[in-house]
Parts: sequence; C-alpha cells; structure tokens
Amino acid sequence: MLLKGPLAVLISFTMVLLPSSVLAQGAVPMDPDRAEDSYAIYSQIIPVDEFKSWGAEHNQLWLIKDTTVSQENSSADIEKCLYAPPEDTSAFEQVLSDFKQHSNERVSLKREFHLERPYLLLDEQGEKDYWMSKEKDAATQHADLVKKFKGAPGIISVSEVYFNFDKTLAAVWIWGMCGSLCGQGYWVALKKIDGHWVKQNWSSCMVMS
Repeated sequence: MLLKGPLAVLISFTMVLLPSSVLAQGAVPMDPDRAEDSYAIYSQIIPVDEFKSWGAEHNQLWLIKDTTVSQENSSADIEKCLYAPPEDTSAFEQVLSDFKQHSNERVSLKREFHLERPYLLLDEQGEKDYWMSKEKDAATQHADLVKKFKGAPGIISVSEVYFNFDKTLAAVWIWGMCGSLCGQGYWVALKKIDGHWVKQNWSSCMVMS
C-alpha cells in the first residue's frame, strides 16, 4: 500500500526494485548527451539521507552499483511520489514522458561521480563480496573483504536520470540497502538554477525496509 501526502511513508520488507544481479543482462552505455547532467545529479543526491544520518564513521566509503536499476518493478510510482507546483507542471510532464520512454532501461555507470567521500562501483561479484563482509564470521573468514569495505554504510542504487526537453528539470530514484530489513529509497526532483542542479521539495513518499 502506498500512502499519499507530504509525510507519506511506505514500509516494505522487500526491495521494491530488482537488484542488478537479477537483471544481469541488457545494460547499455549512457547517452553522451545525458552524461554530464546525470553525473552532476547523482553527485548531488548520493548517499541516501538514512546513511548520512549515521555520521562520518559509517560513511568513510560509498558503494554504488555499477548499473542503474530499471523502474518496471517499482512500487514507488513517480507520478504518485512527486508533485510539481503549477509553474513546473509542463516541464514535469516532459520528465514523465522521458521516464516512460527509458524506465525499463539499465545503464552502465562509470567513475564520473564527484563525491565528498571515496567510492567504489560494484558489479555483481562486488555486491556479493560486500554482503559476505557483513556475515557473522567475516572477521575471521573474510578479513580482506572486511578491510576493503570498512566504513561503508551499505550499497547505493540509482535509476537513470529522467529529464525534460531542455534538461532544466529532472527526476531520479535512489535506494540505499544496508541489510535484509534495512533500506531507504525515494524519488528526487531537481531543477537547474544558474547552471547548478538544486533539489526540490516535491517528494511525498518514501520506501523503507
């Protein structure tokens, strides 16, 4: 059930998006015309708010899936979760059109993020290694992985960025997974103001597990 309203929260005990390991095939390169703005936006929204709230000790390293997640299995509907003000309705309709055109795509990501913390891009094996580093016996059985991922709060997934025609408005989904019953995800809307992408307070729902 998706609750509506400015403080709506969806509590879920399963991931709303299939992980990239399930959809291992079919990723495409990012369109060069979208890359600069997309990576600028990713750099604005990473990590999720929940990870940030844990403090610097638990945010020494950020782990990002190396492929975007598609939206075909999302229960957090963009049209229910983002509410554009009247002056942005037309531009947001264009964003929704872009979403409908690209929502089933998965795009390969490169090391073009500009983040305030070191980060790693994780492929399917990297994801498996991270979860192995969180096992009870990891300190003795997987000491190398524990060291490698020290200070990482979890794994971050992002969708492709969806734009209006002139790339002045955008929307993107972000999900942070920190365990089988630990995660947070939400849509973010951003406007380009004086050449910089700025988050907008349009989101009305959140997914947690």
